[in-house]
Amino acid sequence: MPSPSSAANEEDEHGHFRPLAELALGRMTADKLFLSAEGLVAGRGLCEADVDQAALKAKMIGQATEIFVLANSLKLGFSGHHAWTPLDRPWTLIKDRGAGSAHLDPFRALPDVNVLVTETVLR
Repeated sequence: MPSPSSAANEEDEHGHFRPLAELALGRMTADKLFLSAEGLVAGRGLCEADVDQAALKAKMIGQATEIFVLANSLKLGFSGHHAWTPLDRPWTLIKDRGAGSAHLDPFRALPDVNVLVTETVLR
């Protein structure tokens, strides 16, 4: 069975898998959700190129107990697209060592964000 995320990506080609992905996600829960995005802006959320991806990620976030966002330094502060998924509950940012405090301070200032820095470079 395809994952809900892969089913949503196939919608662009076939046009009928996104409803299946949303239905499947509505019937599942997750203890921990790990996701990334095209960009991540403190206080605004995940920036995506596509509203369908933003909607699917919102559904995934709603079904998860804990949220972890993986982002390299290039994604922090990027807002070059127009579809957004808000992060309006506690979550953890996992980022590589490439970003300095100028990139991290806006996230550290948010009360619901925990910032973890890894030694592994994220791509």
